[in-house]
Amino acid sequence: MQSSGTAQQVARWVALGAFFLIPLAPLVVANSYFFPFITGKAFYLRILIEIAAVAWIVLALLDKEYRPRFSWIGAAVIGFVVWMFIADAFALNAVKAFWSNFERMEGWVLLVHLLGLFFAMSAVLRVEKKWRAWFLASLGVAVVISGYALLQLNGSLAIHQGSVRIDATLGNSAYLAIYFLFSIFIALWLALTEKYSWLKWSLIALAVIETILLFYTETRGTVIGLTLGLTLAALLTAVTASRRARGYAAGALALILVLAGGFYLARDSSFVQNNHVLQRIASISLADGQTRFTIWSMAFEGVRERPLIGWGQEGFNYVFNKYYDPSLYNQEPWFDRAHNAFALRYGFRTALEESRTLAP
Repeated sequence: MQSSGTAQQVARWVALGAFFLIPLAPLVVANSYFFPFITGKAFYLRILIEIAAVAWIVLALLDKEYRPRFSWIGAAVIGFVVWMFIADAFALNAVKAFWSNFERMEGWVLLVHLLGLFFAMSAVLRVEKKWRAWFLASLGVAVVISGYALLQLNGSLAIHQGSVRIDATLGNSAYLAIYFLFSIFIALWLALTEKYSWLKWSLIALAVIETILLFYTETRGTVIGLTLGLTLAALLTAVTASRRARGYAAGALALILVLAGGFYLARDSSFVQNNHVLQRIASISLADGQTRFTIWSMAFEGVRERPLIGWGQEGFNYVFNKYYDPSLYNQEPWFDRAHNAFALRYGFRTALEESRTLAP
């Protein structure tokens, strides 16, 4: 019994240690690799997931509290990973579909790692009641990344892409924008439920700083996503929350609408046009997305040919070559992504048509 208890404690600390090291992944830059901002992070993440998953299995064998509970979300995740296994097995290049490459580090091997993370993390952090601590730890890393981005912004550190769009330790402004997007909403969510005033306002300050930095990534789709996400959150709060919260939400919703409307009306002003960040955001139009729309139409042709299992992960280049549209002659000559994986893999025409209304 004592040896069993010792094994459980060791497994517990190993799992928790691995989980709390995972948020550090965005800081990993492996300069010895050909893709230093991708490969190193992926190996770091996968190793920690494998360690955590083994520790969780030990915990689940020793204590039923750590065993997974049925949920429809969990069933859907398993179903998705199983179906992708079938799709990758019948892909034109099954090896690449399963293992991806060093540039992308995706493939089915990533999906099965994320599946293990999903069940291990949901069980261990639920039992240990560490979810809030884990999110706070993640935001602690976000503070470091925000500091790095600020140093890039003032010229103290170089921007890795060689442009004016900050990328911090992620090496790509679009990746950094998505990272900030998640971090902003997590910070605001924790702030709304935080009882300590100093921490509440610190989280709000972090969200504000990250919002400003997100704009300096100049990733227009993420800026739109942030605006729509905040609008939806304010709208739902105004409808469902307490009277006091509804008042704050209504004020926030009005502020968002005023700022968005004011920016739209001033989009051609010298103030906007002379600011590189604002000018890029103001230039959003459906015409700019014509290349994406053309590629999505090509992707849909691929869906029509293989509607059930698709072309497997990392298989879009076959669709791109087979259904190439000559109107893309002045664009980059090779695409390995449709930039709409949902439309490519599952082929729901309604999703494709709705995506046409989105700016790039």
